[in-house]
Amino acid sequence: GPAPKRPAPVNSSETPVHHTNYRAGITLKIVHPSLSLVATMLLVGLGYAPDARAQNAPSTIGAIAGYNMSSGVWQPESETEAVGGFIVGAFAHAKTPVSWFSVMAEALIVQRGNNLAPGTPGDPIKGAVRSEYATMTVAPRLTLHVGPLQLHVGGGPSVDLLLRSRLDAGLGPVLFRDHGTVFGVTGGVGLGMAVGQRYQVEVEARLYEGLSDAYSGNFVSVRNRSAEFVARVGIPRPRD
Repeated sequence: GPAPKRPAPVNSSETPVHHTNYRAGITLKIVHPSLSLVATMLLVGLGYAPDARAQNAPSTIGAIAGYNMSSGVWQPESETEAVGGFIVGAFAHAKTPVSWFSVMAEALIVQRGNNLAPGTPGDPIKGAVRSEYATMTVAPRLTLHVGPLQLHVGGGPSVDLLLRSRLDAGLGPVLFRDHGTVFGVTGGVGLGMAVGQRYQVEVEARLYEGLSDAYSGNFVSVRNRSAEFVARVGIPRPRD
């Protein structure tokens, strides 16, 4: 079939952008996100659940870490290669009076990106995009208790606030506009269990789909997409 169309370079001088050199041939752009938005979403997420004292099991707070394989969804369509990135942060799991329903809220630092492969030999439009985000996710969850295990499925909206982005020089003339706020949705499945009387551990596989553009230029846009694997270690909150 015909080869995918490649985004054509544009004259970035039409849109003023301030770049800072970052090592050899890489553009560094810093965006200061509104951390108050992350804090507000965390409070909203926790506010979804009534008082956990109505449940036999208390709500849980703890740490989360993981790894993702991230790719870019280009318009017009272009061939890309996935790249790995880290996930680290904190979570609060709020129970409700309904034993099988709860809400998971996460505050994370997430690395996303992709490699744009050249369409033809000598094609100058190629290179890597890497970005770090402060990410907030609120995910309603359904849980099935099977013996000592808790099997769960859940998902919900997320917002990424750009902390830092790096573009290879070959992409600078194409993706000259990054977006400080990116909206998306996350969903996945996992299992957990209590370890002793103090800890709750979980593993989860999930997918992230960006709903708004992360980068754009003239007639070019890129959304983020990733497959993620995370592990959580939490401590139940003491009851009053």
